[in-house]
Amino acid sequence: MAKTGEKLRGPQTPFAHRVDEGVRAYQRAQHFNNLTMAMQFLGDEVGLAFSTLGSWRRNVVPLDYDIVKRFAQVCVEAAPELGEPWVSALLRDARMAGYRDQALAEIFAQPVPEQRPEITKFGALPKLPTYYVPRIDALRQLKTLVTRARHTGGQFALLGMTGLGKSTLMAALGNDAAIQQAFAGQVRWFELHQAASEPWLCRQIALSLGKALPPEIDTSDDAINALRTVLPDAPLLLLLDNVTNPRTIQFLCDLGPQIVVVLTTRSLPAVVTLQIPESARLNVAELTSEEAWELVQKFAPIAEDEIEAVQKTLAFLAYHPYAIQVTAGAVQVLQMSWGDIYQALHDQAHSQVFAALPPEHQRMWASLNVDWEQLTSAQRYALTSLGQLPFFTVYSVATGQAAWNTNEVEATVLWRTLAVLQLAHPIPGLMGYYSLHWLVRDFAQQKAHQWSLWERLRFLLWPWRYRLPFRLRWWWPALPQPSTRVRWPWWSPHLPGAKGTSGLRPIRTWLTTTAWRRGPEDLRLHTTPQEWVVVTRLSVRMLIAALLMLCLAVAVFVSISLGGLPFVTTLALVITVWIFWVAYADLRRAVLLWAVASSSSFQAASPNVMEEGPA
Repeated sequence: MAKTGEKLRGPQTPFAHRVDEGVRAYQRAQHFNNLTMAMQFLGDEVGLAFSTLGSWRRNVVPLDYDIVKRFAQVCVEAAPELGEPWVSALLRDARMAGYRDQALAEIFAQPVPEQRPEITKFGALPKLPTYYVPRIDALRQLKTLVTRARHTGGQFALLGMTGLGKSTLMAALGNDAAIQQAFAGQVRWFELHQAASEPWLCRQIALSLGKALPPEIDTSDDAINALRTVLPDAPLLLLLDNVTNPRTIQFLCDLGPQIVVVLTTRSLPAVVTLQIPESARLNVAELTSEEAWELVQKFAPIAEDEIEAVQKTLAFLAYHPYAIQVTAGAVQVLQMSWGDIYQALHDQAHSQVFAALPPEHQRMWASLNVDWEQLTSAQRYALTSLGQLPFFTVYSVATGQAAWNTNEVEATVLWRTLAVLQLAHPIPGLMGYYSLHWLVRDFAQQKAHQWSLWERLRFLLWPWRYRLPFRLRWWWPALPQPSTRVRWPWWSPHLPGAKGTSGLRPIRTWLTTTAWRRGPEDLRLHTTPQEWVVVTRLSVRMLIAALLMLCLAVAVFVSISLGGLPFVTTLALVITVWIFWVAYADLRRAVLLWAVASSSSFQAASPNVMEEGPA
């Protein structure tokens, strides 16, 4: 601790200025003779060491929201004149603006406004990533091909291995002003999941155009014919990301000359199946040395004495975009020099573990393993848990709390750490929501093989630790009733859109093996943790209720056959039958809301889902 009367250096960041304002207001309110004494008493009240508070007043920005909130609360209680504007500015400068409403509610006893994730617009273009580096030549070539085809139609493919930036290049094409003008704003983006079907894609395209196909459509031919009636006469550009099954999109080339399709895929056979000529294919390769250097500089300026080490590291990584992002993130967070990073990458890539991997994965996984070696045990468990979860469209702080069995503050800090290391990616505009690169998930899944029995048991119950925004009730269905336009009576043994599949069993099986199929080739699971948790809980509840019904029915039969009057057992049987029916009704509604209807991010448990598109 600094000596009394020691002069501290002045604020050097916007956050430091806000802290200094709070400290000086506290000093005046408490009538302390000097600032050092005020900082000592303020630190004791907040639970901060004097040196830590001093570093805040210079250039250190903390990661823990809870401690920043306590600091703001103590300052405001002592000096109410600071008010809400100072608290809001403090959180903004600490890069915690998303917690503003929560902090104001806790400090000033205001009601917390309900924060619900916004519903993703059908066909909306994704924003370009924070560390976007323009590929001028590749984008110019792609723009030329697409613009020439806007009146004749055509299909174009972006080919390349994972992490090279195919999706980013296609997003840059869609967001380009010249392309938007050429297609009069009729540019739509769709990410194809593993189980995407022709009717599903037809409904997605129709919804993106502000139309809705009739709910009774089941066959692919009917869906395609219905889509023709809602297509505009003007040129329409469809951007399809992660195409794995070419048969799903073959019908698009027959819709008319106004349809232009650009797709990304890792599969050359898929491109051959679609009969896309070589002149319409663009092979997305690694970055050039100049582009890789620009990408590194977006993270932090490079010191002169590190230029050579950075160049050697970039060459070692073969200018792979995502590998460079992960490595630059490690330099930022782990406080390692580029020389140390290069040596660590070299050692990892030549270790016995990585020797069996393909050359492109050696570099990628080597950069991930450098991060792994520096993580704490809690951070390692957090990362490996993500490899054990299904590959969701979006992950949230609530997902982390359930999977890691932590509180909200700890989960937030862990997510922010993974995001800074480029192991998770914050979703723009949605505070506390993240996406995951599938290479990171595969790496985490491999590391999870080292889990102890306790870690496996600790993770097993995560769906029951997940906090839903609504309550699953055992006495009445919790999910909203789908639109009355959906013709699926409760006694029907068939699932809509899955003719020939009957019985109770397919509801859970159909969701997990068809709409939510998991396997090594899955690129993205088009559902959120909330949807998965609801169906998992309801399935287990329905299974337990079915077993209890069987046991209680046998007990009632045996009791009656012995001349008894099993009133209690019969009452228990009736209650169990009711619980079974409630779980079954909710599962059927989940099928309509999330699987049969056009599945999209953040639609779980939304009463307006069926208004946007029929099942």
